[in-house]
Amino acid sequence: VHDALDAYTEILDAIDTVADDAAAKKKDIKQGLNVVAGAEKETLAALQKIQESQPADLERYAFSLEMAIDTTTDSLDAAMEDLDTRGAEAQAREEREKKAQEEAMAPADGSKPQAKKSGAAKSGATPAAPARKAPTLARPGEKKQ
Repeated sequence: VHDALDAYTEILDAIDTVADDAAAKKKDIKQGLNVVAGAEKETLAALQKIQESQPADLERYAFSLEMAIDTTTDSLDAAMEDLDTRGAEAQAREEREKKAQEEAMAPADGSKPQAKKSGAAKSGATPAAPARKAPTLARPGEKKQ
């Protein structure tokens, strides 16, 4: 039961992630969200019924059950939310994550990262060794057709 509840929670998280991405791209997913919301309502009622019945082995999966109920409630609320609002929130979250990632990759001394220089022309130096030929799969002596 514990593993099944954890898998259910992961599936709901994946559905919400895909829905957020689609909403951010202004895709019409209203019909799919309505189907998901209907299934979530039924599942939420069943999960709450299990929790209220206090089965004998509840302590084995009480945390997973609580997480499944919370995730279902959150997902249901998100499915009922306006798609434009959800899309704007998803875009803002993506921008925050991208900014945080860029800040994490910045040098520790606070300076801006420098672009990599490639080739002798950009560095101003003359090459010490001749440029290598591009690799090929042709056998020695074979010519291009």
